[in-house]
Amino acid sequence: MTSFRGVLLAGFLPLLLAAAPVAQPAPPVAPVAPKAPATKPVVDYTNYKERWFSAPKVENALLKHSAYHSALMDTEVGFNIYLPPGYEEAANAEKRYPVIYWLHGLNQSENTNQFPPKIIDQAMRAKDVPPMIVVFVSGGSRSFYADSPDGKLLAESTLIKELIPHIEKTYRVINKRSGRAIQGMSMGGWGAMRMAMTYPEMFSSVVSFAPSLRTPENLAETYPDVLNRMFGGDAKRFWNIHPLKLAAERADKFKGLSIAFYCGTKDHLLPGSQALHALLTKEGIEHTYDEVESAVHNLDQLIKKTGIRTLLFAAKGFEVEGK
Repeated sequence: MTSFRGVLLAGFLPLLLAAAPVAQPAPPVAPVAPKAPATKPVVDYTNYKERWFSAPKVENALLKHSAYHSALMDTEVGFNIYLPPGYEEAANAEKRYPVIYWLHGLNQSENTNQFPPKIIDQAMRAKDVPPMIVVFVSGGSRSFYADSPDGKLLAESTLIKELIPHIEKTYRVINKRSGRAIQGMSMGGWGAMRMAMTYPEMFSSVVSFAPSLRTPENLAETYPDVLNRMFGGDAKRFWNIHPLKLAAERADKFKGLSIAFYCGTKDHLLPGSQALHALLTKEGIEHTYDEVESAVHNLDQLIKKTGIRTLLFAAKGFEVEGK
């Protein structure tokens, strides 16, 4: 596998070199865009208590809010689920559907930062995309979809080991790789990308909107509470599960995994997406990448440009019954 040092952001290089073999001299570092600027937290989250269940403030007729009990954390974890037209009809009683798992961003919940259910519903009713289920996950508001070293906050484990099995036991879904896709925004874009790269045998595709591919140094400066709470204050722990590192070390595992990600040209996190695009290209990993002109770090702006493209992207990897 070819070297990926030349496409990493400058902030990743010290960690990479510390862990890399020194038998061969390192190639020169190619010019890259500057890392995302640090922003000091306005709110002190030092004593923040993670939330896993949030009752919707406004009911959405297209969604059903529900919950499952996490035995791993001994707490209730919420989620919203969109069921496609015809799901409840007797004629479809034996039909099974593929699922997109949607991961929200930082300081959000299962009720917010969603791919718009209205767009999903309109696309299915117009038969522009095949019927599918969409699950809006509660991944913890400031978890970065990781497991904390003290074992108290298990965003990754509860998603993989509890939520997905719960959905597959409770609803008529295609419970194999060809029936699962994962997508998300910002922190959820990071989470979706790294979940797909960590468990490529579970998901047929991944789509990330403005993934939070920030450097460990940037995480420490911008969200020190996340680094301390979710990674024990250890930047290397964060780096070890970073999509850039996973893409470099596990590219041979991604065969059959469809990858797409989008970022605005005015998004402060753009350098991370550019670095991932360069790395995947260098490693020969097929993927879809697009920079949305003038878009900032905003899901609505990205979806205005991409429309239902990401739903169709997931559908390509799905096993659609009857076809």
